[in-house]
Amino acid sequence: FLLELADAGQLNTDFRPVPVTFPYHSPCQLRAHNMGLPAIDLMEMIPGVQVDHVQADCCGIAGTYGYKLEKYDIAQAVGKPLFDHVKASGAQVAVCDSETCRWQIGAATGAKMIHPVELLAKAYGLQNFYFE
Repeated sequence: FLLELADAGQLNTDFRPVPVTFPYHSPCQLRAHNMGLPAIDLMEMIPGVQVDHVQADCCGIAGTYGYKLEKYDIAQAVGKPLFDHVKASGAQVAVCDSETCRWQIGAATGAKMIHPVELLAKAYGLQNFYFE
């Protein structure tokens, strides 16, 4: 929706610079919809933002699958490449569209997890962030 507004010249893109580089995980559910990566397109409109799109397949949580005791180890193994990337980046903040993915990544890495819209709010001067 926001990209459609931008394409029509109806989105206020008078963004404040947000000088930050962060890992971004595109959830598998989003990729399954074959609609591209609208969050990356939107975030890259913000001056100063550098998106490190993590090329991991899945965080392993699969809704609530990874919270089940008998599935926990499998979920951690599936998400390990993603967790390793986030940890190696040294970033204090990581971004993901999915709430359950944010829980999983944050718990596994200790990174502060935010939704792409929170970054947009920062660019509009509406919200303060952990990394300031």
